[in-house]
Amino acid sequence: MPITLYRKYRPQLFKEVVDQEHIVHTLVHEVASGSLAHAYLFSGPRGVGKTTIARILAKAVNCTKRKTGESEPCNACSLCTSIDDGSSVDVVEIDAASHTSVDHVREVIIEHIRFAPHHAQYKVFIIDEVHMLSTSAFNALLKTLEEPPAHALFVLATTELHKVPDTIVSRCQRFDFTRVRGEAIAGMLQSIARKEKRSVDKEVIAAVAEQSGGFVRDALSLFDQILSLSSGKITWNDAEKVLPRAHENEVALLAEALFDRDASRALQIVHTAMEKGRDLEAMTQALLKHIRLVFLAAAGGDEDEVLRAKGDRAGGALEVARMLQEIADALAAMRHAPLVQLPLEIAIAEICLQDSVSNISSGGEGSSLPPEKAQGKKEEEDSQSSAELPARSQKNNTALSLETIQKKWKAWQEEIKEQSLRVLMEGLFPLRVEGRRIVIGCEYTFHKQRLEEIKVRQQLESVLSQFLGEEVEVGAEIVEGDIAKKMAMRYLQQEEGKGGKGGESDNKVIRRLLEDFGGTVIE
Repeated sequence: MPITLYRKYRPQLFKEVVDQEHIVHTLVHEVASGSLAHAYLFSGPRGVGKTTIARILAKAVNCTKRKTGESEPCNACSLCTSIDDGSSVDVVEIDAASHTSVDHVREVIIEHIRFAPHHAQYKVFIIDEVHMLSTSAFNALLKTLEEPPAHALFVLATTELHKVPDTIVSRCQRFDFTRVRGEAIAGMLQSIARKEKRSVDKEVIAAVAEQSGGFVRDALSLFDQILSLSSGKITWNDAEKVLPRAHENEVALLAEALFDRDASRALQIVHTAMEKGRDLEAMTQALLKHIRLVFLAAAGGDEDEVLRAKGDRAGGALEVARMLQEIADALAAMRHAPLVQLPLEIAIAEICLQDSVSNISSGGEGSSLPPEKAQGKKEEEDSQSSAELPARSQKNNTALSLETIQKKWKAWQEEIKEQSLRVLMEGLFPLRVEGRRIVIGCEYTFHKQRLEEIKVRQQLESVLSQFLGEEVEVGAEIVEGDIAKKMAMRYLQQEEGKGGKGGESDNKVIRRLLEDFGGTVIE
């Protein structure tokens, strides 16, 4: 049975470890000088070399052929080979994810640590995913770490450092592993291809390195799969069968839609990509990188004028940074989402619909002006509107009343819905008028809280004032659910003429309201 690339090319020496120089340099010095700590804590993401380096360290400190002042194991003596094949009784590996109990810690560690190594100089305990240990198991381990025998050496590995008790962390020499750079992974893959005497297009190697996300184990597994596709030269046409890439044109179009705050267009691009069988995670990752380049240009870190123009169009560096965060969160959530496209769809809504609220006052329908330009336009329009308001009021020459609001409500509500707030305004209705203040009835607390947000309230007041031709303020009040629904339906029926042929008369509307809510006509 052929050996997988991950096992075949797993580093056996410190110098073979890819892109963790800051850790390797320290360990090499400690092994060569004999100044070892009694416990090491390796933290960092999966598949970047934590367990691999732990095993190299176990061999290095026990190698019988390693000379004083050297650090690399020989990988040939009986101790090195027994550690490699897992038969050494002096190197104990524990998977804490499967053995979390205090009993296992006592049996495997505490009982064994009392006895000197059988053949080696050090008895090495490698505990993987140590954060999975129970509280009682951690307490038992802590006692051992506080007063370990001279022949014991611990290497604890974790992907979730924050779950490891501080008392444990403080008793270890800590090393933080990082994701491996794409160019380092590409170099490793090129070296493996040469050793395997295989010809692989550089484009394929670059794509594997990118797709791996900085995880060496993932890169080797994927590369192994690609090499199995053909015994000859591996081209992109071969690799695309297992390595679908996001089409650059789709990514560019999706980015443009986000810069325009066009949620409908952005969602359509995503849905079309899904229908074509695109790898949505790869597409989102490519989108993240595309927007990052725009962010760097907008923030002054890149001189590319095209990218700078996109950054200005999107609203400046801070706005692009917010986009980046939304997309990054979506990418992180995709792996565990019930629907892979859902996190991206939510991110699109957060990016487009939240910003479109500000478009209500900054540029009108479909406006995509950056905030600073939109603010200037708003100030200009506000000054014009202030001059026009008296003329509008004289032209309308009508007092602000609930009846006036009711008659214009649906048209105004539709206009607001066109410019976003479509969810927020659904089912709301004018409750009463207090001078120049229009109180909007809400069925749910959520709607009231949103309407009372300064930014939202100001946008609604601005548009409603322009629509009515008079300066108004907006307030909100919770109304009992059943009453709210009935009142909202009455206003819609009155406007659309659904209450009867040709619409209901005012008297019929009043009579039906009295039947619903009880009361008498007082004037």
